[in-house]
Amino acid sequence: VTDLSRRKRILFAALPSLVSAMVLIVGAEAYLRHKFDAIGHITGVAEWQTATWKTMTYFWDQYHPIFGWTNLPGYESDERVPFRVRINSQGLRADRDYDLEPAPGIQRVAVLGDSATFGEEVDDDATFPHFLEQHLQDAEVLNLGVHGFGLGQMMLRMEEEAFRFNPDRIVVVLLLPEDIGRVSLKVFSHAKPAFRVDNGRLVMSNSPVPIASRTPWLYRHSYLAAWLFARPETLPEMKATSEGKWVTRLLLERIQAECAKREIPLTVVSMAGPGTIHQFRSNRALPNAVTGLRAEIRGLELDLLDLIDDLTATLVKYRKAGQAQLLVKEHGHWARPANCLIAEKIAEHLAAQDAGLSVRADHPLCPL
Repeated sequence: VTDLSRRKRILFAALPSLVSAMVLIVGAEAYLRHKFDAIGHITGVAEWQTATWKTMTYFWDQYHPIFGWTNLPGYESDERVPFRVRINSQGLRADRDYDLEPAPGIQRVAVLGDSATFGEEVDDDATFPHFLEQHLQDAEVLNLGVHGFGLGQMMLRMEEEAFRFNPDRIVVVLLLPEDIGRVSLKVFSHAKPAFRVDNGRLVMSNSPVPIASRTPWLYRHSYLAAWLFARPETLPEMKATSEGKWVTRLLLERIQAECAKREIPLTVVSMAGPGTIHQFRSNRALPNAVTGLRAEIRGLELDLLDLIDDLTATLVKYRKAGQAQLLVKEHGHWARPANCLIAEKIAEHLAAQDAGLSVRADHPLCPL
């Protein structure tokens, strides 16, 4: 028997198996294309789309591989946005750019947070970081807030961006319980990094944050390849309050350690939004969850300012007077007077903690 005839016999013997495999592959591909409307439903990775919430459209978002999204440098709002928003070329909410080093004699405070810090629903000059700069003597306040951020994204933005501005103090503002509940999610507004606790360690997944156009060609065109190799890792949502506390503790400990490494003082501010405060009476589980998170944060050795009681008392007072609309915007964010009060409380706290900071004698009076 020649080598040629032996190869032919092997080929003919393998041919039915090859045909069967091809039929199976084509059939599986056809089945998956019928079952799933889009390949993104398999991979969990979609193309970037502008986020919306209620009647709000976030035209100032852009994709970010580490945070998921961030502020669009150079953005200026138009008539489509009912409040004035300006993003400088460095991605901060500001009408000017900042030198990487603060000017001599100026204390620089970098504030990280979510939409409450960014100042959603209010003009540039009505955010609490803006008022904080007005309240403090010889200080400039950098607004690094981004709508929808959880504590994990705040930590990442601090590490990636805040430190390069050489701040004299870092302030992390937490909206409870929202900024903790978002931590374990892979999608909130857009795809994002997710955090969980595994054997006492902080674990991050979904990073770099995927986007369809940046995934391999095969996983964008073959449903079978996507189903076999590109399905996302299963990450259970944070259901237990104890797990939320653990993640909070580990994230804050990492934030604290990174600040200590650079000898930058850290202040954590905890607060609640008007909607959360409104639900305290009707949803008994909510105040318990917030109380547990507040206790967890207090248990850490860090500088903490808890504003929840002050904001609750102020909102209750205005509700009784039938004037709650003065403090709360249409979609549930704090309005200008409340932001001024928040800034005043933070300024007084920072001045008491830091000899380099003081409250201006002519600081704005909050109409509350």
